[in-house]
Amino acid sequence: MIQDSVMKTRFVLTWHDLDANEVNTKEYVNTVGKDHSGSMDALSLAQVIDSNAWPWKIEKVMPEGGNSELSMSNWGGDEL
Repeated sequence: MIQDSVMKTRFVLTWHDLDANEVNTKEYVNTVGKDHSGSMDALSLAQVIDSNAWPWKIEKVMPEGGNSELSMSNWGGDEL
């Protein structure tokens, strides 16, 4: 079978904004020609969130079957 689409690994950043008491999510994928750009973009925003001491986590979601694994977390973000 020939696959006609590019399967991309996603990096999902989830954080709890304690000031507004809401949980937010943002997804990133790698830019063509730039290794690790998706995870580095997610980590850049996570550093800003981390400075507010809000819980956050980054999950790596594999394109095959949508399985995810926790990549990084802080301030109890693994429990989000």
